[in-house]
Amino acid sequence: KRSFSDDGDVKKIVSDGELVGYYHIGNVAFRNDYANQQFVSSMMQILWVGVLISCVLSVIYAFFFSRSLARPATTVAQGIRAIAEGNLEREIPEGGADELSSIAHAANDLRKQLKREQLLRVQWAQDIAHDLRTPVSALKAQFEGMSDGVLPLNIERIEQNLVEIHRVEKLVSDLQELMQLENPELSPRFDVLPVDELLSDVASTFAFEAARSEAEITTAAADIVFSADGDLLQRAISNIVSNAVRHVEKGGRVELAASETETHTVISIHNTGEPIPENEIDRVFDRLFRGDHARHSPGTGLGLTIARQIVELHGGTIGIASSVADGTVVHLRFPR
Repeated sequence: KRSFSDDGDVKKIVSDGELVGYYHIGNVAFRNDYANQQFVSSMMQILWVGVLISCVLSVIYAFFFSRSLARPATTVAQGIRAIAEGNLEREIPEGGADELSSIAHAANDLRKQLKREQLLRVQWAQDIAHDLRTPVSALKAQFEGMSDGVLPLNIERIEQNLVEIHRVEKLVSDLQELMQLENPELSPRFDVLPVDELLSDVASTFAFEAARSEAEITTAAADIVFSADGDLLQRAISNIVSNAVRHVEKGGRVELAASETETHTVISIHNTGEPIPENEIDRVFDRLFRGDHARHSPGTGLGLTIARQIVELHGGTIGIASSVADGTVVHLRFPR
């Protein structure tokens, strides 16, 4: 009969009008049921077993997954290391994850580019040796003949030797210029240039040489201006015009023109005459390349290579087309 407050769910027990006690019934809890207790216990066991199995499976999967990544990564690393050591013959497999495949593809592109550059360097060294050997051998033979008294020592023979010396000097000068242009630290000095004045200056320079071939040299350029290094660009255009005038047909014409598109300024040098053979058209800008039609004409074979390098320094492109009907035209395209 101890006292309870009347609040809450405590109930009084009254018998014949007399309070004899109190009673209280609590809420039924889920865990108070035995079956529920067994159910919770079973679920906890299953949960822990599931966590354990998941961890084991995750470790196994992670092991094989890491192996699948490590194997191609190791292969790519070995391939790049081989490239660094100078082995350019070994191709890197482009398998595995997309990222590793992309790296392998880029490394293979680098390998091919380095291999191509290596072949070009070897070919260039051979061509330089060949182009220098010929005039040097001729000079040596001339001087030995004069020294032995076999050849007369006169002004005419001295002038012939001077021509050969001038040829060697020109070749060395062009090689030095090309090396300077290929220097990554070289930066053109950009100024705003009026194209019509530039083309007129070049045309005036070659007017006399064109007249000797009874050819006409003309310019056609509207009021076009764009940003470029004037000295370098004049050098590039002069090299191209020099070739055009040298190979123009008798009584033909050489045209220097400029035009604009929405995105580019285009300078064109066109000459009539015998076209460049189709099997040589893709090599005219290579170092020291001289086709059969140009082999007996003056020049070092570096003029068009220098022109291409100057155009590329300006962020532009250079192309050439040649046919019997239209002659030969060189396009220089510069971004506006």
